[in-house]
Amino acid sequence: MATSNASASPKGGHLKSFIRSASPKAKSIGRMIKRRSSNKVKSPATDRSHHLDNSSDSDTILLDSLGGLSLSPTTPLSGAAARSGYRAVVAIDFGTTYSGYAYSFSNHPEDISLMRTTNGGRYGGASTHKIPTILLLNDKGGFHSFGHEAREAYHDLDEIQAKKWLYFEKFKLELHTRKDLNMSMELEASNGQRALATIVFGHALRFFKESCIKELNDVSIVQAGFSSDDIQWVVTVPAIWRQSAKQFMRHAAVQAGLLKSDNWKQLIIALEPEAASIYCQSLHARECVPDTPLSPSRPTAAGSSSPSTGAPTYKPPEYLTRSSAPEIDLSSTGDSDCTRYIVADCGGGTVDITVHELTRTRNLKELHKATGGTWGSMGVDCQFELLLSDIFGEDFLVDFVKTKPISWLELVNTFETRKCSFCPTKQVAISIPLPFSLIESFMDKTGKSVRTAVQEYGEEGVQWTSQGMLRLSPSIMMELFEPVVSAIIQHIQEILSLPNLSRIEYLFLVGGFAESPILQDAVHNAFRPFLKVVIPQNVSLTILKGAVMFGHDPTVVHVRRSLFTYGVACLNRFIPGKHPEELKVVRDCSEWCSGIFDAFVYADQAISLGHVVTRSYTVAENTVKQSTLINLYASEQEVVEYINDPGCVKVGQLKFWLSSDVEKSDEPREIILSMMFGETEISAKAIDCASGQTASASFDFLTK
Repeated sequence: MATSNASASPKGGHLKSFIRSASPKAKSIGRMIKRRSSNKVKSPATDRSHHLDNSSDSDTILLDSLGGLSLSPTTPLSGAAARSGYRAVVAIDFGTTYSGYAYSFSNHPEDISLMRTTNGGRYGGASTHKIPTILLLNDKGGFHSFGHEAREAYHDLDEIQAKKWLYFEKFKLELHTRKDLNMSMELEASNGQRALATIVFGHALRFFKESCIKELNDVSIVQAGFSSDDIQWVVTVPAIWRQSAKQFMRHAAVQAGLLKSDNWKQLIIALEPEAASIYCQSLHARECVPDTPLSPSRPTAAGSSSPSTGAPTYKPPEYLTRSSAPEIDLSSTGDSDCTRYIVADCGGGTVDITVHELTRTRNLKELHKATGGTWGSMGVDCQFELLLSDIFGEDFLVDFVKTKPISWLELVNTFETRKCSFCPTKQVAISIPLPFSLIESFMDKTGKSVRTAVQEYGEEGVQWTSQGMLRLSPSIMMELFEPVVSAIIQHIQEILSLPNLSRIEYLFLVGGFAESPILQDAVHNAFRPFLKVVIPQNVSLTILKGAVMFGHDPTVVHVRRSLFTYGVACLNRFIPGKHPEELKVVRDCSEWCSGIFDAFVYADQAISLGHVVTRSYTVAENTVKQSTLINLYASEQEVVEYINDPGCVKVGQLKFWLSSDVEKSDEPREIILSMMFGETEISAKAIDCASGQTASASFDFLTK
């Protein structure tokens, strides 16, 4: 597995989350998702003498597989919004740092309107059509405000109130970093108090629902009277998210009132890079950032240093030459049958890298499973926090965050504003005012002034001014950006180096972090000689607009790639010398091997829209139990033999309900189970052959 070396702090230390317990915002830059070693798809086992092994469950079942893997097209689960009777499509781009919504009416799907503009409050804002992902709950745990209003209201609280009110920001990243997602999970507020994550996410989504419905009714002179039932909702999520995180967002949407639990099709989970890719299909050159890198020089020799990050300059594979990067004409796929491109979705918390192919019929195919990591703009904030830790000491800073949460947030928000506007070509240092409470507390606890601490730090690029500000030179700012930018560049390079991904023509840079001139320049320097780097204007709104388009036609993505190898545990005839002795069990006077992994789909397998995996099973005991559970396992590895293989984990349960209105019989009860892997979420249905009825089936990826 390739790993990033982007872990150095400005002073040369290791990137860590020193303030994790006190500040949910500070996260360490994650490791890259494992790539599979081969693109070859393995065929499933053809031995039909195996049984489903769920012996660990209280309702033990023994199922006999009657058939192998079968992929057959069915009608797509979702249809166009207009054909479904919805009057509008509303997409909510729920980001780590900034969020917003956009919409269009079903009779005019191409006319996309953005969330009403808001000012950036006292700290300014990175986007006029998005607001900070900040939630404020009062001392009773009730909703108070969201966005700029929440940030300013919390800033105006006194210290006593601040210890009772709950302030949450950048909490979306928790759904990616936590491995044990469940409905009882709690989130930590800035003051250390905790609340159920479902309540936090539910309040946030409810805010957008109510704001958007009000706006729809305000602007709809003819089509007034909108309610949630009239809307096809779309919520965006990172492509690298697990199924449990997607299901959590769906539960939160139900709690927020976007949809009812029995009408799950009213909410579409959209993958962020797919949404961006859909929007980029309609781009023209005039709608993109001019292709003029900031750096005056562009090294071309392999092994030379990039002026932006100091990382080695990229040496491309042989198939990538300058001639393969045509002038931009995104309104057409040219003379070839298809156009291949990379989408780098760089947000506040995570970065998604996907590879797509656009056919002449304007359909999308995913060519490689989504990869990425926690290399978003929050990594720059983390580097700044590490710099402060080096200057003032870790113990002092952790204590300051806990005792002065409002002052800490004021400092962090000020840095974020300076960070967004920093441009290296101006060669102007940025000045960050430190809260008076920090200056006073540092003197009280250490007996030293801030000026003395900065001088003792001994870095020429970090100075304390007579105006009471911390001044950071352009070179220091570049060092704060370097770890996350290098991680992004390195991962794109690794994707381009895969031998099966040839004829890549474009690289689309999207997401809120893509607004950074530092990141734009680094990507240009690394890839412009070999690819056409395309950065849309208003790049942070690309996903939002594409999500609306996806809501009107979710069938535009024809082929996706599975992130994981999914399967169930089965019993098979025990073969001495082949199967481990510790897995041998005896049932019905026969020896069986338990815990064999029976794969349904494989990591990075191409899966067409509407395709299903169908298996036929029989219940071992002749019973009319109303419900049965099947455990689902997953692994990042393509080849998995047993459910206890390294990296193979239980990710959820499939529960289906059988009809009790059947006659008792000595014959085993047969069930035909179909799992759909071609959508953005895994779903299932089952047919109870005894009754001829479709059995209700649902996945639970949030079981502890």
